[in-house]
Amino acid sequence: MLNKKMLFVLIIFLLSTSIFAKTIQSNQINSQFAALEKSINGKIGIYAIDTNNNQVIEYRENERFPIQSTFKLIGVAALLHDNDLKKNSLNKKIFYTQSDMVF
Repeated sequence: MLNKKMLFVLIIFLLSTSIFAKTIQSNQINSQFAALEKSINGKIGIYAIDTNNNQVIEYRENERFPIQSTFKLIGVAALLHDNDLKKNSLNKKIFYTQSDMVF
């Protein structure tokens, strides 16, 4: 499995080689991103514009992805809403180990 730094470098490489090479077809780019998704066992979304020639690279551009603080806000709101329904649920201790952590 790729770590975050290697994944970032790989995405930048794919984007830099794809954006500037006009001969690469859209289905070739999509297959590269699909292979990347398979290798990381996850989903990615890309929307990039080469401002030199307005060439656009799109992959899952119409899908929504929970990202960073945006998702945290929704998660905390749901937790607080549930807490109103179940009093004292925020006082419950939850124990976890290193093996419970996921990337």
